[in-house]
Amino acid sequence: MKRTVYYALPFFGYFLMLAVAGHIPLSVHLNSWGFTDKVLHFLAYILLALLLFRFLRGYGYRGRYLPVLILGFVYAAVDEATQALVPGRFVSFYDFLANTAGFGLGYFLFSRWLVHCPSSEAPGD
Repeated sequence: MKRTVYYALPFFGYFLMLAVAGHIPLSVHLNSWGFTDKVLHFLAYILLALLLFRFLRGYGYRGRYLPVLILGFVYAAVDEATQALVPGRFVSFYDFLANTAGFGLGYFLFSRWLVHCPSSEAPGD
């Protein structure tokens, strides 16, 4: 149970929050946010990547992380594409770039952390 609370709950909670927040219909156009919007996308996906890799590592996944990186990029594309189905939302290639850049940086940071802390212990069940 501790493992679920420590690893799974933060990832799935954040993932759900991110998916819902990105698909709430908007009545106001957010172009006034400018690059701030891209920074928020970037930061959101850094955190998503860190939580995902932490979750996988916490459950003993020691395989190759490149498929997970690709999965993150695919999710960023699907997330952005499905916004076209939501009133007041639109697809933005630059949002997609910010998402994938953030996920990529999160991946890189996690892989550097593994080099310095390869034997992190997970709390028991």
